[in-house]
Amino acid sequence: MSFGDHLEELRGRLLKSLAGIILFFLLGLFFQDALISLISRPHRRAMETLEANQDPGDIRRYMGPSGWIPYVKGLNITHDLEKCRRSEPEDPVEKEKFKKILEAQKRFRDLEYTSGSTLVATRYPEAFLTGIKAAFIFALLVGAPWTLYQLWMFVSAGLYRHEKKYVGLFLPVSMILFVIGALFGYFVLIPFGLYFLGGYGNPGAVSIMFTLSEYFSLFITLTFALGVVFQLPLIMVALSLIGIVTSETFSSKRKYFILAAFVFGALLTPPDPITQLLMAGPILALFEVGIWGTRIVEKAARGARAE
Repeated sequence: MSFGDHLEELRGRLLKSLAGIILFFLLGLFFQDALISLISRPHRRAMETLEANQDPGDIRRYMGPSGWIPYVKGLNITHDLEKCRRSEPEDPVEKEKFKKILEAQKRFRDLEYTSGSTLVATRYPEAFLTGIKAAFIFALLVGAPWTLYQLWMFVSAGLYRHEKKYVGLFLPVSMILFVIGALFGYFVLIPFGLYFLGGYGNPGAVSIMFTLSEYFSLFITLTFALGVVFQLPLIMVALSLIGIVTSETFSSKRKYFILAAFVFGALLTPPDPITQLLMAGPILALFEVGIWGTRIVEKAARGARAE
């Protein structure tokens, strides 16, 4: 093929990839409410766990001494609730007051649960733009196999057989590792990190609200970063295959890598030790897996040379 034919082939593959992404983007727009609900699930899990583990006596501290008075006018909730808890009143008027107090307490619990677990938008276009971003991320992720297929059809014509073999082996493993890393962030790192950050401090002194855009940015950053971090064993094996680094070199630099893992975790995660450990821990585990993989590859290469 001439240079112009290669450009025409590339143009056709890019247009097909773009068409697939646009199709999935439109599909994501149609289901954007479900996507945002799915993305915000780690936040809801963290807040539900925080609520479940909260001491019931802390409820009054959230609203301060005024308690639930705005919702039941004429009642001194802080005083009357404590009095009614000691002994249920027998007088019909007092019983009715006690009933209202309990209803107010339930409404307050519902209000507190909603305000903690529901993400808020502080600007008019925030919800709209977040829906657009969610649809676009959905299109990139779901359309990745189609895009990679188009790229492979263009590149594979210029590769040797052994190069195709390596790409055919490494590419599926890379995608699987990326998905595992993203799922680790979704089910472990983000909920635990938000649980720690959401429960930090005195709720009576600080009223916490979580915005939609900030959570979405944090979610995308952590899931994508973990997907990339989980490529580490594959990168180490690839470097060993082409003879740049050996397993002994990796082992000798372990102490430097431990330091780098914690620095990397601190840069990518919120400023708290829990999420930093949850990021650095898997990195160190993946590093050990990578060393194990490079040793296997080197052993296989030595066996092949001996034959």
